[in-house]
Amino acid sequence: MRIEVQRVLQRFRRLPVVLAPMAGVSTPRLVAAICNEGATGIHAGGFRSVMQLAQDIDEIRSLLGEEHQHAFGVNLMVPPEGENGGVDDAYSKLELAQQIERARVSVLPFYQRAQGASVVVPTPKVTPSCYKEQVDLCLDKGVPVVTFVFGRVKPSEIKRLQDGGCVVMGTATSVEEAILLRQDGVDAIFAQGAEAGGHRGSFLRGIHLVGTMSLVPQIVDAVYPLPVIAAGGIADGRGVTAARALGASASAIGTAFLTSNESEAQPLHKREILRKDRSETDTIVTDVFTGKAARGFCNDFVSQYRPHNSNQQFDRITQGDMPVDITRIRGEQSNVAPYPIQQALTNPLKQFCIAHNDPTLISMWCGQSFRLATDNKVSRIIEEIKDKLRL
Repeated sequence: MRIEVQRVLQRFRRLPVVLAPMAGVSTPRLVAAICNEGATGIHAGGFRSVMQLAQDIDEIRSLLGEEHQHAFGVNLMVPPEGENGGVDDAYSKLELAQQIERARVSVLPFYQRAQGASVVVPTPKVTPSCYKEQVDLCLDKGVPVVTFVFGRVKPSEIKRLQDGGCVVMGTATSVEEAILLRQDGVDAIFAQGAEAGGHRGSFLRGIHLVGTMSLVPQIVDAVYPLPVIAAGGIADGRGVTAARALGASASAIGTAFLTSNESEAQPLHKREILRKDRSETDTIVTDVFTGKAARGFCNDFVSQYRPHNSNQQFDRITQGDMPVDITRIRGEQSNVAPYPIQQALTNPLKQFCIAHNDPTLISMWCGQSFRLATDNKVSRIIEEIKDKLRL
């Protein structure tokens, strides 16, 4: 076993807690706060430009104590195979144009509600992926841990990172995905259960919604002796203890740190999670905000985003917490544009809602255990976990 992997496992044994990467939330300040308490912090680099990510890495290092310099990582988003401006080449140009137009028609009422009847939906502007440059940057900067989501990385690329001293981790939402990642040569695997907030890490066709406590032991058995990090619905020491009992080497925690004192998440986002009148059934998995399945609060945008074809008799909110039309079938008459075009369509609306403190038309990602979240300091949250683990 490489010394870099041994170092990560030793840290997991001392404190089996990982900050789940959350775009726009896992800022350098929060990552460093997690690491300086003895846990492992993963910074969300997917939406950052190469220059921004370089600055983030430097800032994280400047905030870390000397003994924690090897305790952080960067999470990257794998673009679709045969990248076509960031959109899967499975779509023909005609299909893509038609799907974008249906999505524009579907988002128009929300723009009009927010900004007035005369508003027009802006043309979606998709920034080409800088994924390859981000990988090179992580190597150049000597990032200790590099994690991936939304796809597989070529074995040659994994080996290049490993030869450069990086510990490489992939994300799986099913046993089949985990086995493929093991075959590719990753050092560890995040087992993302259905309870997890934010985007699903699925890369095989279909959206897999297996609960964390069911998924973890199955992946542990399938990829042994690779370390497995449990992710989804874990928000305190009880969850970490349960995941360890099922064979997980560590647990990834997102929502509980999102509302922490050191988190720089939008105040509106924090407020919605911490509301006392919220129910544990208030979250849903939906693709209407970005074109990829993600878990967050059900609000007006989710519940009122209707199919473009009025003859389609189904609702996006169905019993069982699963929008029935979320699994993309090529050629399907979907009114949701593929990622990242749908995200580009809804981003201006998101900025408007943030400016006007309006939670009804904006994505509010969080996991199913959000009612366990507090506004405590990171140190207090981790102290509670240590108490449960008797560390």
